[in-house]
Amino acid sequence: MTQRVLGSGAFGRVHMAYAAKTGRQFACKVVDLNAMAAQVRGDSGGEKKSKFFSKRPQLFAKRKSTKAKPWNAYAPVLKRIEMQKREAIFLATLSHVSSHFSSYFQDQRRGG
Repeated sequence: MTQRVLGSGAFGRVHMAYAAKTGRQFACKVVDLNAMAAQVRGDSGGEKKSKFFSKRPQLFAKRKSTKAKPWNAYAPVLKRIEMQKREAIFLATLSHVSSHFSSYFQDQRRGG
């Protein structure tokens, strides 16, 4: 994935990317699940902006312990994640000579 941003939206950005083996060019959509969850929960505050894209990943950062929330508190967030997955499935069904789609989901959790 390159640093070149092709587009952006409320929850993420689309970057230009290349397949390492073939050199084939494609677009890579990166969704900020933290910002999406905050908006769904209604705690985004309107002005707050996620720091998802401003920091380098901290793959092995320690996580602060938090009190467990009731399962139904996560239902709206899980629904939005399902919508993202359905979008990926739909795009995978499209076919065009100059277009190829493959999906990949990764949960990149951040510490602190």
